[in-house]
Amino acid sequence: MDGAQILVVDDEPQLLRLMARVLERDGHMVHVAPGAAEALQLLDEAQVRPALAVLDQNGLGAAAEDLLRALRARLPDLHILLMSGGEVDPSLAAALRAAGGRFLRKPFSPRQLSHAVSQVLSGDADPALA
Repeated sequence: MDGAQILVVDDEPQLLRLMARVLERDGHMVHVAPGAAEALQLLDEAQVRPALAVLDQNGLGAAAEDLLRALRARLPDLHILLMSGGEVDPSLAAALRAAGGRFLRKPFSPRQLSHAVSQVLSGDADPALA
């Protein structure tokens, strides 16, 4: 599905820019936020309505689960793609499963990101993408 609105939340500015470029190149409209508060502000104040949220567990820390729940409360049909280079917190993993979200292991290539996003948006993704 090309042309989807995507919200990317990551605290690493270089990675945030790279992911935005990759996804924009794929034809998506990308909104970026360095943290949970900024992501929710985009939804609440800028009226952003993404089809997919790509969230970095490491950058969000303990706020990752709260953000996932807050995003889904505002947008019940929102697809979630959680990224992490480490182990996923068990309660976050449970919240991700409950939301029908998917997981992408860091590090990943631009091609892997594009593929994962495409799979999630089309509904073809396995729960553990990588």
